[in-house]
Amino acid sequence: MEEQTFGKFVLGAYADNVLIGICTFVKSAKNSGTIYQMYVKKEFQGKNIGQGLLEAVIHEAGRQFNDIEILLEVAPGNDKAYNLYRKTGFLEIENTSAQNINKVIMMKYTPQKN
Repeated sequence: MEEQTFGKFVLGAYADNVLIGICTFVKSAKNSGTIYQMYVKKEFQGKNIGQGLLEAVIHEAGRQFNDIEILLEVAPGNDKAYNLYRKTGFLEIENTSAQNINKVIMMKYTPQKN
């Protein structure tokens, strides 16, 4: 039986030593993990901080866990977040979760093979 490595990390963005953004990643299966938290303070939105956090999470997840797919959920109507995720390389996928009560949109980032 192959051993699975689980892990979690949180990355933050700071301005003048004040936390202004956060992104939490949890590895949940052999080759996949999920972003559970993504937040940038309103006054810092639109300044590429969210994109920087996402890119840092993608890089760190790849460094720690190799070719790992990253999943996340976005609420319908949250166009700013949806567009940010698309811009960063996430693609919308079918939500097959039986627990999909709120009809969230599922998105997945798949690393490029070199």
